[in-house]
Amino acid sequence: MYCSLTMSSSFTLDKVLANAKNLVTRLKDQEGTVESLLMQTQDMSKKVESMKMVSGKNSILDHR
Repeated sequence: MYCSLTMSSSFTLDKVLANAKNLVTRLKDQEGTVESLLMQTQDMSKKVESMKMVSGKNSILDHR
């Protein structure tokens, strides 16, 4: 069956492999972007929680 492959089949296979490699590269780049956004979101969440704690403490002190 391998012998029945034509030159155009070989070029098509090369194109598929090149596209797959390109896709993997793009997915890795996007994964890095997602990880960065996730870290930024987690940092922001921690800051908001800290601000809520400070605000709550100030509120308690104001009522004394």
